[in-house]
Amino acid sequence: MKLKRVLALIMSAALIVSAPFSNAGLVHAEEAAAQDSGAAESEGEASEEAWSGTVEFSKNPAEEMKEEKVWKPSEKPAEQASGVKISDEMLQRENRAETSEPKEEEEKSGKVIMEETEGNEAASDLIRNGGAKQDSVKELLNEETVGEQDPVRVIIILEEDSVIENNSQADINALTRSRSRRLERKQDSVIAEIEDNILEGDALNVRYQYTWLLNGVATEVPYGIIDEIRQIDGVKEVILQPVYNVAENSVTPYTMSDGEMIGRDDTWKGGYTGKGIVISVIDTGIDDDHQNFAALSESQLTGDSATRETVSNVLDTLNAKALRPDITADDVYRSTKIAYGFNYVDENLQIAGMDECEWTWNFSMLICNTINFHVFLSKRKADIPVIWWLHDSAFFYGGVDQEVLQRIDRTGMQVVSVGPVPERAMHEKLSDLPIGRLVYGVADVPQKRNKQMCGSMHVVFTTIGYIERRKGQDLLMQAIAQLDDTERESVVFYLVGQDVSEMAQCIRQQSLAMPEVKMTGTVDRETINEILEQTDVLICPSREDPMPTVCAEAMMHAVPCIVSDATGTAEYLHDGTDGLIFQSEDVAELVEKIRWCMRHRTMLDVMGARARTVYETYFSMQAFEKSLAEAIEGCRN
Repeated sequence: MKLKRVLALIMSAALIVSAPFSNAGLVHAEEAAAQDSGAAESEGEASEEAWSGTVEFSKNPAEEMKEEKVWKPSEKPAEQASGVKISDEMLQRENRAETSEPKEEEEKSGKVIMEETEGNEAASDLIRNGGAKQDSVKELLNEETVGEQDPVRVIIILEEDSVIENNSQADINALTRSRSRRLERKQDSVIAEIEDNILEGDALNVRYQYTWLLNGVATEVPYGIIDEIRQIDGVKEVILQPVYNVAENSVTPYTMSDGEMIGRDDTWKGGYTGKGIVISVIDTGIDDDHQNFAALSESQLTGDSATRETVSNVLDTLNAKALRPDITADDVYRSTKIAYGFNYVDENLQIAGMDECEWTWNFSMLICNTINFHVFLSKRKADIPVIWWLHDSAFFYGGVDQEVLQRIDRTGMQVVSVGPVPERAMHEKLSDLPIGRLVYGVADVPQKRNKQMCGSMHVVFTTIGYIERRKGQDLLMQAIAQLDDTERESVVFYLVGQDVSEMAQCIRQQSLAMPEVKMTGTVDRETINEILEQTDVLICPSREDPMPTVCAEAMMHAVPCIVSDATGTAEYLHDGTDGLIFQSEDVAELVEKIRWCMRHRTMLDVMGARARTVYETYFSMQAFEKSLAEAIEGCRN
């Protein structure tokens, strides 16, 4: 079939990289970028965020605790949330216009005749909007027939607004990630209903779940069930994904020969060549050995071309020189094509992407943490032992490519998890993957005071961490509100951690009418230890937390913990013996745990001593060293 409509993308730049992808792929790329931006907030770093900055006290922390005054940070760190850049094309695709009135369906032997696009306004809408409604367009890009049982790719759009539709200025932060997870849970409900009621128990082939630019599920379904899916409560629309056929006069889609395909040749003839333009690439990596980044020949160089001398003349003014005073122009100059390369994140000269692993081949062993290394590990050298240490929340597994995971050579690789949360998330991707346990260690700090000497008449509860929905401080506020007036007069609740999020501002507003709640803002490491020395009970109300460091630190100080069963810590505690455990998001049960501590204050010291034993057994540096040595030995064997 001849291509009836030509879409041309004209680019006037010195470097053009083209790759065909579907509309779903474009949304997928934006989704992946959004998730990767948040990936750095791993569990090992989360508690560190809560401890950056400084706090000034009018009196020493012990006296402040006694008088129950609010600690006031001398300077609140600015919120550094990565923004999501959305192109006009993506926003247009999000705001899909209604297609024109449908043509009459032509049916033959129960099959729908596929129409060509020329002269068809519905087809124009299909191309503009990146999808087609079943009742208006019957797949307009080829002449084949589609039967009721034939599989077609669709995006199931749900009624609730996506993250960006809800707030077009949304950044990647705790609240937007929380909204994304909530949308995914609702999508899961729709998926389950399709599987149970329409597919009669068969699994739905889910290709991707979108939450940022649109609230939808990309999947492949039999053509005949689309109308049934539309009837499900919460489903707004089912969009057919177009199928594009390669033109008969197709060209090879390589950068050196794709001028006709993208219209570049005509652009160059008009004088727009991009020649002399210097392109700066800020990305997670670059394959500097790729043919398209090969050095330019002498005949291609101009007087404006960046050379080794050019880099040498400006190097002293660059931040790279301040970070690495020892580097020279020879270190950062790569070629006449890539005149300069420096890794500002790791402050080194390694500019290859996550899929470049040759530089590791001279190591005796590799230790990779976080799920983000899955691409890297899929190309590893199998004769080098690897420990893959997982500690991410389930959220970070959403954008992981399962096919890449399946390509990983498991020879000489030991996969370990910091706790049950990342273990379960990984097993949803690879159910047969053996996963061991490797819990981090927390360095012991000599205890400076005896809590019984503090003289406080109140039971002091503390929660530490970035204030966000995942950490569950809103659940704690609901629990405090359920205490009666007499009970609230005998307690103090300290909320410690970065308080610049929207949820933190809401909680701060609530706390104005709750004098027993004290918000400290961000504090430093020394102050964290001082607070724990004066705390009776640490509360970790997280909705999900792989292995919160603050719980291990509290137990190090012989402070018992109230934790939700959605934390990794709960696996190491015995409810009522060395800690207290409540069902995640069950506010009533959390209230009862708090009341138990208030009524049995004399028993808290005994429980705290047992909690200290839990720390020494599982979370001390000695325990960590032993577990790490066992993991290394298992990896070598």
